[in-house]
Amino acid sequence: MVLLTPGFIDLFISTYRVPEEYRQKFVAINNPLSYPYSPRTDSIVGKENEVLVVSRFDEAVKRLSIVFKIWKKLQASGKYPDWKLRIVGYGESENYYKKLVKKLGLRNVFFEGKREPLDYYRRASIFPMTSAFEGFPMSLTEAMQNGVVPVVFDTFHSLHEIVADGSSGFIVTDKDIKGYTEKLELLMSDDKLRQEMARNAIRDMEKFSVENTILRWEKLFAEE
Repeated sequence: MVLLTPGFIDLFISTYRVPEEYRQKFVAINNPLSYPYSPRTDSIVGKENEVLVVSRFDEAVKRLSIVFKIWKKLQASGKYPDWKLRIVGYGESENYYKKLVKKLGLRNVFFEGKREPLDYYRRASIFPMTSAFEGFPMSLTEAMQNGVVPVVFDTFHSLHEIVADGSSGFIVTDKDIKGYTEKLELLMSDDKLRQEMARNAIRDMEKFSVENTILRWEKLFAEE
């Protein structure tokens, strides 16, 4: 049985009451990166003051309303007038989100629709994820391999395998809006810290490269 992350093994065994003697039958192999891995970090300094969301518009799962409410707090502070919030995605909650942005009186918020996100990752600096749950979110690894620093609620098992808290991104206790806002503000106000974490994110994504993922599968197939 191949699962996406080691954390899913314990969850699967406990949920389905699998006898402990079958534990050795389980293995974890991650999804590979969406784009070819490159360790180059020279583009990080030239990134723009953009917070980027790449997501399906499904409020029950993705909870993007939290991002907009936090953006309202950041806007009210008056500290970040040159920062933009860019949203790439589509889905059933689109009208709700656009009405919410208007209701909250948000500025510098741009809905880009359904787009190939690579150019957006290359330009953006911060990647917020507010999902109620995820499996192994590809948008998160896509952002990180392009040096976009994530701030993520601690709501899914694979997160701690992907993000090193305080090094390649920030992990925030679920529903801690104040803590989440503080982490965003820290990244938005400290270029040096943000660039250092972006470099760490790129470095850490090497383990999920296609080449390394293939090696894990080959090792599995070679076992007797």
